[in-house]
Amino acid sequence: MEPQQDKAVIFTPAGGDVARHVATCLEACEREGIDVVGVAPPGDWVACARLFAERQANVMVVVRRDHIPDDAPRILVVNELGPQDARRRHRNAGAGRPRDRRPNRL
Repeated sequence: MEPQQDKAVIFTPAGGDVARHVATCLEACEREGIDVVGVAPPGDWVACARLFAERQANVMVVVRRDHIPDDAPRILVVNELGPQDARRRHRNAGAGRPRDRRPNRL
């Protein structure tokens, strides 16, 4: 089976240099080999989300992280988790590692 081609919708916040943001996103999509299926109207998160709900898009492209709207679903970027975030894990989160278990205890 062939892997599914990623299809993107570009989201830009209202205001600012929308044309420049869209151009930057288009260049990035071309570089990454992602098909662009739409550009949401500036600031219209509902239009962007609709493309996801209808399964027309599976990637949202933004220029900067702060362009993601507040009412967007929670997005976890694993590569941006640093050592400080790793320390917040529960001590048993990595069960099986000897340093996470106390000796002679179940």
